[in-house]
Amino acid sequence: MIKKIVLILLVIIIVPVLSNCAGFKLNNGAYDSRFSSPEKTYALYKNLLLAGDIENATECIIPYKAEEYYKVFKLMRKANMLEEFAKGLPDNIRLTSEYDPYYNYEMIAEDNGKKFSYLIRFIKSPDGIYLILGGP
Repeated sequence: MIKKIVLILLVIIIVPVLSNCAGFKLNNGAYDSRFSSPEKTYALYKNLLLAGDIENATECIIPYKAEEYYKVFKLMRKANMLEEFAKGLPDNIRLTSEYDPYYNYEMIAEDNGKKFSYLIRFIKSPDGIYLILGGP
């Protein structure tokens, strides 16, 4: 009985995520090397935010969450907080766990001499691209 419940929960959670990811086509459906690894996706995301390009930065995020992030980034840009936020993102991320198609990375940030760790999750689409599933 417990196995059935776990299986049902997995189907309820994973199928919508994979179907959203599977429908996300960049460059008219062509493979896009900008998203060929979590590290590349993250670097692009950070650089676009530093440039204030929230429209393209949200391409790095899974589609069903991109609109939510876009609204937050738009408010941050309006309040002149976007650049500060982007500068606070660390340059590198480190893989902590993976369960294909999910990849968890750790970001180490520093503020006033204290180190903080944040989690950023990626999902690999059937097309072989990695998009941000959650995180800062």
